[in-house]
Amino acid sequence: MLDTPPEEHDYYHLTRPQVATLKDPLTGILVTDALIRFETLQQDFDLICDRIGKPRVLLPHVNAKVSTGDYRALYTPQTKALVEAMFAEDLETFHYSF
Repeated sequence: MLDTPPEEHDYYHLTRPQVATLKDPLTGILVTDALIRFETLQQDFDLICDRIGKPRVLLPHVNAKVSTGDYRALYTPQTKALVEAMFAEDLETFHYSF
């Protein structure tokens, strides 16, 4: 059995759902006008530039590494279930899945 960190541990900012930083704590409503996905960073950045009336610029691609394969292969059924449980709100809100 895997032990998960206790609530409000020293590294809670790393293990809490990311959506928690984007929602009003009282209403639970997202407080952002737009979300930028890393997977479509340049496209989303271009849309934001257009929206605010700034010229588009090409974002640099630094620290790129060659993919070593599908990240899902690194998860066992148990660790996959743990991640899905811990980050269920993120997966649902941002439409991600394994």
